[in-house]
Amino acid sequence: MKKKFLIGALTLSIFSFIFTEAKADYEQWRYKILNEPTTTVDQMKEWAKSKDADEEFIEQAENFYNISIEYGVDPAVTYAQSAKETNFFRFTGVVTKKHHNTCGLKIDVGGSDTDKKAHKKFEDWEEGITAQVHHLALYAGQEGFPLDEEDTPDPRHFASIFGKAPDVISLSSRWAPSKIYGWSLAQMVFDLDTFLVDGKDPIPGPDCMPIIPEELLVKPPSEIKDKSEEIPFKDLKEKLSRVYRDNRYSTAVEIAKMSEDKGGKVIIASGNTYADALVAAGLSLDKDKNTYAPILLASRTGLDKEAYNELIKLSPSEVYIIGGEESISKSLDRSLEELGVKVKRISGKSRYETSQKVYDEIGSQKLAILVNANSFADATAISPFSAYRKFPILLTDGEMLDSDTESRAVKASEIIIVGGEKTVSKVIENSLIQRGIRVTRIAGEDRYETSCKIAKKLFPNRTSFFIADGGAFPDSLVGGPMAAKYGSPILLSNSSYLPESIKDHLNEQKAEKALILGGDKSVSSRVYLQVKENLR
Repeated sequence: MKKKFLIGALTLSIFSFIFTEAKADYEQWRYKILNEPTTTVDQMKEWAKSKDADEEFIEQAENFYNISIEYGVDPAVTYAQSAKETNFFRFTGVVTKKHHNTCGLKIDVGGSDTDKKAHKKFEDWEEGITAQVHHLALYAGQEGFPLDEEDTPDPRHFASIFGKAPDVISLSSRWAPSKIYGWSLAQMVFDLDTFLVDGKDPIPGPDCMPIIPEELLVKPPSEIKDKSEEIPFKDLKEKLSRVYRDNRYSTAVEIAKMSEDKGGKVIIASGNTYADALVAAGLSLDKDKNTYAPILLASRTGLDKEAYNELIKLSPSEVYIIGGEESISKSLDRSLEELGVKVKRISGKSRYETSQKVYDEIGSQKLAILVNANSFADATAISPFSAYRKFPILLTDGEMLDSDTESRAVKASEIIIVGGEKTVSKVIENSLIQRGIRVTRIAGEDRYETSCKIAKKLFPNRTSFFIADGGAFPDSLVGGPMAAKYGSPILLSNSSYLPESIKDHLNEQKAEKALILGGDKSVSSRVYLQVKENLR
């Protein structure tokens, strides 16, 4: 039976402080859970749309609002928390829409986050939202709570948590084990509360985002170290040269010829999409043999004659095929197995899942790399480092981490995020920090500068470089493993001119050698000459 609750007015005092370098005021950003609404239904919907939320998440905004205010809970808290816990109803983990579970509530006996049976299944969205609101109201100490068992769908409506978290910040180490869970949620509430609708904030509130206190941010030792003594580089033979053919498949063969390693591994990926080949870079290094697996590209029907002949010359002991049968026919597996080659296919239902399965094949590492799945440029620039150190690349949509990606990311003690906050959100960064992970973000003003910053940070003091077109992926698609073999970061250039950031970096590093990936159509003769002018 539903009950009505009256809540008193809350006066919010907003103290000014400098956003950068400022130490957060704990009281300022607590966001009372029991509070008059600090948002509107329209604001909730427009905010969700801006995050490319699932349509049902947008449609349920009114239910979130009405059920929240019925029990005295600020709907901004309920809606933001659901967005955080479900990735805006995208439900890419073990919990699905069929659960109607808006916040990851477990059954009364609990269980693992990866155990589907441990999560409560509700009849519909209204019941799921009600359970979430009841759980928040119980934590906040609402009058009349805890409710009788028959009056609440909340499966974990335990009297022991009554009043333990009157505000969002207090949910830290309670709703979730992280010490800054509440702080990161407060940042999402702020993001919602200040979202402009028709150019206005419907219910004006704080004007600067909560800052997670430095003392809560535990930073483990960095894994970004120079390993050139342990994994020696090979030197480029010429001062300046190109490697290219008339198409991406033939160019991949030419790059594979640079390997000079026989009897090792070879990676085959689709030439029709960039994601599979780029995340495969981390599979390339064989630390025992100090060899790198080259990447060959296949069409839907398999390898062309030239690529097949190169594969025979490489005499691989094992071949990885990255991607499903809709990308590369199963017949390729069979033809390779007939040659006595061990074949392992790695694929998922999406590029995100494929990156997760590549991660699983590499195995948990101390460092992982996070890249927006739609940014081939960032993935290209980071791929040599992934190959060189055998660090996996995980893909994200840039807004939130799905549970499957997050469950792998948190196994690392350090994450490198490639790209600015528009590419990989601050919310994602904070969600990793709150798990005690050291986060290093590498980003420039554009893709060209980002590639320079990657080179400077991860390949310090190198004097040889690979140069690739930053506007199209084909020629740079398979460059990561060979760039790693030669100790050369991949710098991204405009196809028509060499950006100033690249010129500056070549001069700062006293660059001596460069290899250009692609022909004149990808990297023009003008760029070739400009690179030459900036080599020692």
